This record gives sequence, structure tokens and C-alpha cells, in this order.
Amino acid sequence: MKTQSTVAKRILPVLFLLTSLTYGFAQQSVEENYHNARDHLIEERYDRALEAFRSIVNKNPESDRADEAQYYIGYTLEEMGRYQEAIEAYEEMLSNWPDSLRAESARLHRNELLSQRPGGSSEIYEEVFRSSGSWELKRDTALALARQGDLTGANVLEETMRRGSSSRQHELVRILERKVQDPVARGILVIGLEPSRSSSVKLRTLEVLEPVARDPEVLRAIQNTVSGRTSSSVSMKAIQVLGRYVDSGPVRAAIAGGLDEGNSSSVQIAACAALKGHLLDPEVRPEVIRLMEGSTSSSVQIKALSGLEQDQNRPEVAEVLKAAVAHRNSSSVKIKAMSIAGSSSNAEVRAVARAGLTTEASSSVQLRAVKAFAEGRNE
Repeated sequence: MKTQSTVAKRILPVLFLLTSLTYGFAQQSVEENYHNARDHLIEERYDRALEAFRSIVNKNPESDRADEAQYYIGYTLEEMGRYQEAIEAYEEMLSNWPDSLRAESARLHRNELLSQRPGGSSEIYEEVFRSSGSWELKRDTALALARQGDLTGANVLEETMRRGSSSRQHELVRILERKVQDPVARGILVIGLEPSRSSSVKLRTLEVLEPVARDPEVLRAIQNTVSGRTSSSVSMKAIQVLGRYVDSGPVRAAIAGGLDEGNSSSVQIAACAALKGHLLDPEVRPEVIRLMEGSTSSSVQIKALSGLEQDQNRPEVAEVLKAAVAHRNSSSVKIKAMSIAGSSSNAEVRAVARAGLTTEASSSVQLRAVKAFAEGRNE
């Protein structure tokens, strides 16, 4: 017994070494075959690539490269135009290696091929969206269909826009760009403007939605991005998009939201520029007056007043100038208001200059008011 035990102790390490060497040689052989197969594929020697990948799967199904080889069987068949066989190869890969790093790509390729077959969309709908399959499968299938212009999986696309990664959301925006005139596509895209989306997704979505910014649903979504609840870059982009349609009252009201003191100076200035010629319109003037009454920076207030110079003879401008002069604004703001009042041919507007003669006004403001009267424009 002692002799047998001693022999066993001597043989076991040798067997282990032989097994390890055999496995190592096998792995090395699989790696060589795999890279050779990839080379054939890259050089478009499809028949040889297909044979090599199939050899790996058939002879070494437990190897670390078996799942990738099966994926490339499908890919090679797809490149050869043998689409039905490619679908079957991808399905085999998903069945045998569902947790593979290549599984998502295999699923995507398979679904895209399925969607191109007659009745393929219906087939996918029944197979995927009515099943208890994984969210990832439904998401990738919906994206594959959308690339073909089929929005069958709209509810899944909406969810992707809400909870997908930024990269997925960017991909979805790109896919839906050519369908922006479709109400379903627009409904999905406006989700890309919700507060929880990243600034980059919002900026890209705004670009895509620009041609349909007048649509009521789209306009409401863009209007929300003009407010101070998002980054300045997004608000400014929203104002730029809406600026194309400034002839519309609802659009002007949306842009006027950019004048809110909760926004940065750059956003307020952009709104003033976009609304030039419309600052006295009924849906905008109250916001301009609040701008003059608030704690906004002088540069913003002067920008707004500069936008009123072309309207200096309209009686409505008097109310804005009064607000600029009556509150604790900087002398530069009040002087600008005096300049507009003194240059007006409207008596009501010119009368605002008298406010610059009060004892509370700075000497520079008083001097500007005197100059306005000296120009002979006073009553």
C-alpha cells in the first residue's frame, strides 16, 4: 500500500503537468486559428474565414474564443449576403453564449437582418415585444427597427430616451432625425429635453427639433429649456432655435422666458437679441419691464434698452424707460434711458427725461437729462 501511495504521489504531478501543457497547447492553437480566421475576414477571403471560424466552434466549443468565433460566423455570412444563415448563426450564438461580450452585437445584427425581411417587423414584434424577454433585447430590437424607419417599438424607444445611457440617447436622436416630421418620433425626441437629460443630449435634440419648433408639443418642451433650470449653453441654443420663428406670438413668449433673472447674463442678452423689434409686443413687454425692475446686470439692461432705440417713438416704450429710471439701476442704465427719451418725438416718451432731474439722480444722469432738454425736444 505504501508503495502504491508513493507511486501515486509521483505520478499525479506528472499527470497534472501533462494536462496543463496539453491545455496550453490547445489554447495556443485556438488563438492562432482565431487570428488566422480574422485575417481571412479582413482580407475578404470569406470562404476561408468561415471554414476557420467553424473549425474553432466545432473542435473547441469550450475555448475562450468559441463565442467570438460563432459571432464571426454570423458576421461573415452576413458579408457574403447569406442573410438567413447569418440570422441562424447569430441565434445560435445568443442561445449558447447569452452572457458573451459579443451577445449585444449579435442581437443587434440579427434584429436588423430580421427587420429587412418581408413581414420581419411583425415577426420581431411578436417574438420580442410580446415576450418576457430582457429589456436589453427589446431596446436593441426597437433601435434596429427604428433604423429601418419602423417605430413599432415606440414605447421601448421612449423608455430608452428616459433611462438609457447618454450614448444610447445620442444614438436614438440620430436615428430619429430623419423621422422628425412624424408625430411619434417628435414625441420621443421631446423626452430628450427633459431636465434629467444631459446637456449634450439636449443640445443635439434641439438641433434635430429645429425644423418643427412651431409644433405646440415641441414648443412647450423647448420653452422649458429656456428657463434657468438648465445650463446656459442649452438655454442659448433653445433661444437660437426659436429665433427662426420670432414672428409667432407663442414663440416670442417662449423666448421671453430667457429674460428671467434666474438665467445667466449671457442667456438674457441672447433673448434680448432674438427679440429685437419685438420687445414692446404684449407677450414680451411685461418681461422687459421686470428686467428693468430687477437686480439684473447693467449690461443686460443696456442691451434691452438698445433694442428699443428703433421703437423710441412708440408710446409703449415710456413704461419701460420709467422702470429703468425709477429703480436703483446703475447710472449707465439711466443715462441710456435718458438718451432714448430725449431722442423721441413722442411727448409721453420725452417726458420720462424729467425723472433724470430729481435730486436723487447722480450728476451724470442729471447732465444727460439737461442735454435731452437742451436739444430742444422737450415740451
